[in-house]
Amino acid sequence: MSFTKLAAAAVATLAVAATSVSKASAAHAGNYIGYLSGHQMVPPVNAAGTGTVKASLDSETKTLAVSFHFRGLAKGVKGLGLYAVWAGRNGEEQFSLASVTEFGHGHTDGKGHTVLTLSERQVALLEAREFYLMVGSELRGQLVPSVKGAKTMSASLSSAFTNPPTTSTAFGGIVVELMPTGDMVVTGSWQGLSSPLALNLANGNHFHVGLTGTNGQRIFELQPTMSDNNTTAFYTADKNTYKPTSEFLDMMAARGVYMDVHSELLPTGELRGQVLSAASSSAYTTLLLPASVNPPAVGSDATGGLSVEYFFPSTIAVTGSFAQLSSPVAEDLAMGTHLHVGPADGAGPRIQELVATKRDGNTAGDFVLDDNVFLINSTNQKNLLSWLVYCDIHTDQFRGGELRGQLSPAV
Repeated sequence: MSFTKLAAAAVATLAVAATSVSKASAAHAGNYIGYLSGHQMVPPVNAAGTGTVKASLDSETKTLAVSFHFRGLAKGVKGLGLYAVWAGRNGEEQFSLASVTEFGHGHTDGKGHTVLTLSERQVALLEAREFYLMVGSELRGQLVPSVKGAKTMSASLSSAFTNPPTTSTAFGGIVVELMPTGDMVVTGSWQGLSSPLALNLANGNHFHVGLTGTNGQRIFELQPTMSDNNTTAFYTADKNTYKPTSEFLDMMAARGVYMDVHSELLPTGELRGQVLSAASSSAYTTLLLPASVNPPAVGSDATGGLSVEYFFPSTIAVTGSFAQLSSPVAEDLAMGTHLHVGPADGAGPRIQELVATKRDGNTAGDFVLDDNVFLINSTNQKNLLSWLVYCDIHTDQFRGGELRGQLSPAV
């Protein structure tokens, strides 16, 4: 076996990225934190590493004390800096940090500390959650207020994972802060819709409940600030602070919440992003399709989807769903639901059985977070980063597989 299932208690540490600050700093306004990940990059990238950035603003002197560290990058890096723009976009560099970085291990690790003097405009950008640290072309972390007990999640918005999928070139991203008061703060942006936002569809942009691969109930209408004939938007904290129910927050922690953006020409959804941990190094998503099976499962109407979060150095968390199989899951084939190694146009060995919570006579099911967190060895870490891992669901009728999807970054 190439993976080792983790105990349920260990899953709790992966549910969300929790800020880690002292009581003193939590009480002091002006503290910020960001988790470095590949899936916060625009577009998202394969990332092997991880890291954190912390900052403290002195509002009187407008000085910002910044400390950061990163490790485990796939390749050496020489450039890193603080940039400014909303999550989901690429902004302009405000400060280069390469000269204050102590690099190690061939520039794949690094740490640093410095004090910067901000302009009034830069202070406003920081307070609006528009500052982020970017390390080379592999890691990015949006700075959000560092509050004791707060938790941070994020979503990359892509047209590839709407259900049904589209060929739109629009893109975006959001950061979600879950405050100890019970408030939920949403900031970020999207751009490039093929047509204006469908405001007639309950404002056209929402949070839904549902695992990857499932279309679920609309819960929250979000409040964007729009431009470009309503094809571009960003989200500010003052307009997008909500008080969700505890049930909704539990679903979000379990990866059961996604954001959808509906346009006039694509009313079923032009952008979608599953809300995942902001601290995972990389996030991979795939739609599970009969046509992707080798050979294709002709005649099947089954659907599904899978998200895999990779946490440095050796953990993956798998969530998703499937439905409308032509026959029950072939449980005699090592439970019938697996991860394999192989290219998109080929087949390869099974490397991990996935635990599905099945229903409808074993023709539908969910991959629940608590049951699907595993340790990954170095060989299959490389396979995952090389897009050589796929999910296969085998059924009694289609023993060779009825649903399949190749894992790739959420782009």
